[in-house]
Amino acid sequence: MSEFPDIELVFVSGPVDSDCWTHQYRYFSRNSTVEVVGGQNFSETVTKLETLLDSSKFQHTVLVGGGLGNYAVQDLENRKEVMSTVLTGPLESFPYMPEKFYNAVSGVWKKPKIMKKVFFSSNTNYQVVREFTGLNTPTYSDIESFKLGSLEVPLKNSLVMYNRKCRFSRAGTIERLKPNCEVALIDAGTFSFFERPQEFNKALADYLRNKKDVLERRETLKAVSKNRSLKEFENSLLVEQ
Repeated sequence: MSEFPDIELVFVSGPVDSDCWTHQYRYFSRNSTVEVVGGQNFSETVTKLETLLDSSKFQHTVLVGGGLGNYAVQDLENRKEVMSTVLTGPLESFPYMPEKFYNAVSGVWKKPKIMKKVFFSSNTNYQVVREFTGLNTPTYSDIESFKLGSLEVPLKNSLVMYNRKCRFSRAGTIERLKPNCEVALIDAGTFSFFERPQEFNKALADYLRNKKDVLERRETLKAVSKNRSLKEFENSLLVEQ
């Protein structure tokens, strides 16, 4: 069972169907607040995340990005409710293609053999790929809306999940994001969280387990701030009297 009742997890896949996080939702929602966000353009994704973070339920949140979703995660990293971020498969490059060409070939999302060659490692179980192709196909406009520049060095201590078999990631990208990142190596393709969910979930759980001290410090600071505000309020009443 998940052991992080005081940490909220939000999984962000950008333009890719949010159901790609089904294994993470099933595992971590047993004892944690979990939300999945995906299948949207950049603006819609950020707006959804802002709405979640504005909710009182999200006070110690870890944003977990995947692929293009990493860009939305970094856009909100400076929010006080965000305790940490996880960047999965940071992209060194993403193959640009004109809209007409994308629309012509987008059918490959429903062709397991081609999807396996492009986005999964060679030893991936074929049934896993077939399940992935059952997800909704990202639209060209949603993909184009995401920032394709370089990811920034994280402001807060973060975890980078490096997918060793991903054709669009490079180890140099990980080096550039240091020193404020821990790194977990996943022997999988682009969608490691779907291809090797047990390995991915274990790496994330190990990282969260080490965040408990950070959570305690945040709670302490929150209590101190609350007490200070209360004291200031009491002093203001004395002044008025």
